[in-house]
Amino acid sequence: MRGAGELGLEAGIGTGRIAIPLLERSDVTLVGVDLSPEMLELAWKKSLTLPPERRPILLEADLHELPFCEGSFDFILCISVLHYTAAEVVLQEFSRALQPGGRLILGDLIIHPDDDQGFMQRLEEALSPAHHRYYRPTELQELLKSYGFQVEDFRTIPYKKPYRALIEDKAHYFDLEPRDFYRLLESAPSHIREIYGLGDSSMTLHYGLLAGVKV
Repeated sequence: MRGAGELGLEAGIGTGRIAIPLLERSDVTLVGVDLSPEMLELAWKKSLTLPPERRPILLEADLHELPFCEGSFDFILCISVLHYTAAEVVLQEFSRALQPGGRLILGDLIIHPDDDQGFMQRLEEALSPAHHRYYRPTELQELLKSYGFQVEDFRTIPYKKPYRALIEDKAHYFDLEPRDFYRLLESAPSHIREIYGLGDSSMTLHYGLLAGVKV
């Protein structure tokens, strides 16, 4: 972030795992919105480690209908949230809420470009009833461009994730029965097994980080 005096929005602040470290290291003012009162309560408790003037402003709100005027923010952060939403509606709201030249920092899991089976999409659907859609890198960049953003940087970060951790991440929020998940793993063809590094106990996920500017 550029520095003092900037007003930012974290869309889907969750427990504050991004917001609190950011506010510890910068002089920005941050508004955090989330649809979950429970998440907002956890974020508020975490924020008590900060001086009162550095704490985020927390609001319960739907990303599909942000309660802010046009051009309210200098930047928006949206980390690991977009796949739960109707992205076209949410990106339109981000564009509306940003001032011209405002920045969008977006991070989410992405589909490997060679995944011609819709494997990653089906795998997430087996884990999370709240999941909406993942995108390939080119799809995500084109989507942002269509809502008035110039993509300045896009990076893909592969990392290993144990199957047990994947299931536990979702089981905390959903009444998860992992049989469909393991059935999909077992039925994956060889090229899908290769691009996602499907092993006995873990797989390779691909995380996309994107920086865009509202033009």
